[in-house]
Amino acid sequence: MSSQPAVVSALVQPSGIRGRLSRASSAFEWIATRLGPILLFAFIFWIWFPIVDLALMSINKEPFRGIPNGSLTSGWYRSLFSAMGVTSAVRTSALIALVIGVLVAAISFTVARKFGTVRHRGVFLVYVLLPVFVPGLVFGFAVLIYSAQLGISLGNTTVAAVHLAWALPFGFLAMLIATSRLDLRLLEAAADLGATRWQVFRDIEFPLLRPGLVSALLFGFLLSFNELVRSIFVSGQTVTLPLYMWAQNSSHTSTVPLVYALETLIMLGSLALIGVAYWLLFRGASVSRLGRNV
Repeated sequence: MSSQPAVVSALVQPSGIRGRLSRASSAFEWIATRLGPILLFAFIFWIWFPIVDLALMSINKEPFRGIPNGSLTSGWYRSLFSAMGVTSAVRTSALIALVIGVLVAAISFTVARKFGTVRHRGVFLVYVLLPVFVPGLVFGFAVLIYSAQLGISLGNTTVAAVHLAWALPFGFLAMLIATSRLDLRLLEAAADLGATRWQVFRDIEFPLLRPGLVSALLFGFLLSFNELVRSIFVSGQTVTLPLYMWAQNSSHTSTVPLVYALETLIMLGSLALIGVAYWLLFRGASVSRLGRNV
């Protein structure tokens, strides 16, 4: 009987609790050290295997069987560019995405620079970010009903409108992060040394804000180029590339292998675009380091 209070006292002592927490932390660290690389490799494999398998199927004579068995062909790529509707869908999506990317970058750049002087910034930020929290099905259907009531024809304009509403919050956030890190003392010092407003913007402000501008442009282009759910409701006679691929995949016809080749080319184009974006971002690395050092 006398030993029971001693056991209870030992269990509730801070040193005992710290000891158990330390042992649990060590066990968790051991598990993370051993299993972390395995889980990371499994996650990367889970992401990239479907993409690589898609590229392999695009050069397979029998693509529905999966991994090529030695029968390789480039015929799907040759037939792709002669397929009806592919070129038009790619051109439509690229033009709309380019316009949206430029608009997102320009609007985000202009508004984010003046965000500090905006009254009721919290309300304004919620208003800008609201499309992110509205489901795409709801947003697309709402725009469809709104356009019908106002007599607005569905097509490129309505598609571009919903793409802009969807992509702008992401571009604005990227630009807002860049402007929040801008050291205004650099601009004031340049002005005190006799630089004009244009020189201050060209030589100091724009290079420091270029990462945010490139990010906003990239967000706008990619989100518009890949948008499907909202476009279904407001496309009308406009056929974007995601709509074309969705229709082809859901039809289960012999044109599906062409979609494999098309998606592989899109993947390669996306990687090239990311490479260009990284190059543009890191071009301003020396100027950014200068701003931080000052």
